[in-house]
Amino acid sequence: MYVTPEKFMSASKASVETALAIAEAQFAAAEKVAAVNVASAKASFQDAAEHMRAVLSAKDAQELMQINSAAAQPSIEKAVDYARTVYDATTQAQANLVKALDAQTTELNKAFGTTLEAFAKNSPVGSDAMVSAMKSTLAMFNAAYDNASKFAKQTSTAIDHQFANATQATRAAAKRRS
Repeated sequence: MYVTPEKFMSASKASVETALAIAEAQFAAAEKVAAVNVASAKASFQDAAEHMRAVLSAKDAQELMQINSAAAQPSIEKAVDYARTVYDATTQAQANLVKALDAQTTELNKAFGTTLEAFAKNSPVGSDAMVSAMKSTLAMFNAAYDNASKFAKQTSTAIDHQFANATQATRAAAKRRS
């Protein structure tokens, strides 16, 4: 069994579709982060303008201190919420990328395995060692990919926990401060 032009075109088309899906997902994530940045900048400007008006209307130093103290807590909360939103968007983009790459890797492995089996059936006498070496190489690649995938998932989970802990600690510190 040989690779026909139709099979080659089909594989090429699938690769292009996967690449386009990945690009679309990354653009969607970038668009979401950009929208969050614009909304955050707008809200920050409005908050700063309101704060400046309040500061300018303060009658004494004590009222000025109260205005500044009152502004600190919402600012910290907004910063934490902003970080969480950006983190969630980038994490979702990463998950979509990993999903697409996993699907592409599975498809490539299947195609390579099929091609290898066809080669093994039609190979000349004495090429058993080469076919075995190729199968072994494929198995090692799959094992390495699985290990890397598991490590990436464990790392991502650890980062999620660290981010959640940092968020809680920041909010707790801000509440103690006010």
